[in-house]
Amino acid sequence: LREIVIPESVTEIGSRAFEGCSSLERIELPPSLRTLGERAFVKCKSLKEAIFLCDDVIMGTYVFHMCTSLKNVLLPDKLSCLGQGTFGECRSLESVSLPKRMKEISAGVFFMCSSLESVTLPEEIVKISDGLFNGCTSLKKVNIPESVLKIDDKAFFGCSMMETINIPVKIGKIGMLAFAGCSRLKSITTFGERLPVDQTDKAPIVYSENIDEMLEQLEESVSKRVEELHYYVDDMNDLQLNERAFEECVSLEKIEFPDRIETLYHRSLKNLSCLKSVRLPSRLKKIGGYTFYGCSELEDIVIPSQVYEIGASAFEGCCKIKEISLPKGISTITRKVFDGCTSLERIAVTDNFLYFDWNSLSGCPIKEISYAGTAVNVDGLKVIFWVINYLHDMLVKHDYSHCLKYYDETDPELETFYRTALEDHYKTGSIGSEAFLKKHSDIFIEKFISTGDVGALRKLLSVKGIVSNDRAEEYITLAETAAAEN
Repeated sequence: LREIVIPESVTEIGSRAFEGCSSLERIELPPSLRTLGERAFVKCKSLKEAIFLCDDVIMGTYVFHMCTSLKNVLLPDKLSCLGQGTFGECRSLESVSLPKRMKEISAGVFFMCSSLESVTLPEEIVKISDGLFNGCTSLKKVNIPESVLKIDDKAFFGCSMMETINIPVKIGKIGMLAFAGCSRLKSITTFGERLPVDQTDKAPIVYSENIDEMLEQLEESVSKRVEELHYYVDDMNDLQLNERAFEECVSLEKIEFPDRIETLYHRSLKNLSCLKSVRLPSRLKKIGGYTFYGCSELEDIVIPSQVYEIGASAFEGCCKIKEISLPKGISTITRKVFDGCTSLERIAVTDNFLYFDWNSLSGCPIKEISYAGTAVNVDGLKVIFWVINYLHDMLVKHDYSHCLKYYDETDPELETFYRTALEDHYKTGSIGSEAFLKKHSDIFIEKFISTGDVGALRKLLSVKGIVSNDRAEEYITLAETAAAEN
């Protein structure tokens, strides 16, 4: 069976009607057809051409799934929706002409269409669905219409040939892994203005400050086959850029984010190894963990004034950044935020800043730390942070009794102790070794000797003014003896 011409009297083709007809090469669907069931032609591996002679049809899911020889499809002019996975794994499909008035393209319609090079999306769709072009490794160009409000998870995942993408300025959400693995993506552009409120009486108007609510209303209208629909988006609505949205886009050199973004989520820009320039949104408040991890070419970064949280390893491995100014909302820097920033020499903090956490500056050749515009003793500061985090590490391990021996047992709250001590010394302007380490050095020296912690003792005694050189050698000898005995 190589070719089928369906009689004009047929109005419905049932589910799995031609499933696995492995020799079928061509199918012509009659003008009378109104319903095409799910998986109707699934696994017709020799099917090369499908022609719809009808104006419109209701299509089920996975209709042509795994038709691996399918190259050409002529869809009905008035088709309003493509069901989930319609052309999934049609690995020979090179191009598709989608009807201009189509309003919905469901999840995974072009999943793993590895020969698909270009698609012109209809101007009335409101979202790019989950995994729509996932694995389309030959896709070079796709337009995203101004009508689109949301790009779902993995929408363009692994589109490794795509070099440029346009993002409508009114878009409300970019999903997790939406553009991850687009290894040749070099530029991201935005265009368009806010859609005006249409006052016509004939068409329903949809508006909501919540993007998900608006999408629900729009999709409900599509399901009811509304012919015309008008909506608008407030240009002050937040844009959600979700986790790993542009991860591994290794050719991307420059990004200018719209100001509507308040959070850069976990790994959203991880391993963009060619990224040299980025303009962060003025309304940004949170930078998630690993956001710029491995952006080894990034040289300059300005952290907006409203940012109050920077996650672990956010800038780890950004080895060309030379200086960082932290806004007033940042009081602490968590683990590995600047780990491996091997060019980072200058950091500026405000009078609200308390401390750097363990390993947050590992491998950084810091030469200058400015506290509220005043330079501080860098060597003394490093050891203070190191001692504090030494204690913090033991606290995390729940060795409370061990921690308490480092300071007066009348103050049982270690967290309160080191925060209060640092804040006090910052505000008095005497944060060097003489201010903090001399005050508490006897406690630390005694403990390091008794536990035989020679490495910790050497680091503490490396700060000038703690003890004389002769006394330092004596202490180290005692610690070495204790270590041998232990």
